[in-house]
Amino acid sequence: MKKFVRIDPQSGRFLDIDPKKLARDAKSLGDFVRKNIDPANDALGIYTQLLPLCDKVAKQHQNQSIPLDDLPLRYPFREGLFPNGMDALYSEFSATITGTPLDVVNIVDVNGVPCAEVEFED
Repeated sequence: MKKFVRIDPQSGRFLDIDPKKLARDAKSLGDFVRKNIDPANDALGIYTQLLPLCDKVAKQHQNQSIPLDDLPLRYPFREGLFPNGMDALYSEFSATITGTPLDVVNIVDVNGVPCAEVEFED
């Protein structure tokens, strides 16, 4: 279903995000972490920095985007330090939770607020 979401005029990112897509992305990433990373041998801090956020959004307790600067583990991701298979899951999760548009959006003014019509999962 299409829905109007608010756009941060400074960053161009969505302020409102699709909670169902975000919960699905968080669950997939959290499941991967639990299956493939040993918490006793977690030099990157994936369990302490990323997993709590994944658990929070998997329960749909987060429905607004977070600033890119608040995204955990940006450096290890950028430097390619994640275990094989985690990059794609983290990339999808980070794009959703930071409100990063993956397509060109048409920004319109809705009562003085910049918005874009975006597809949300039903």
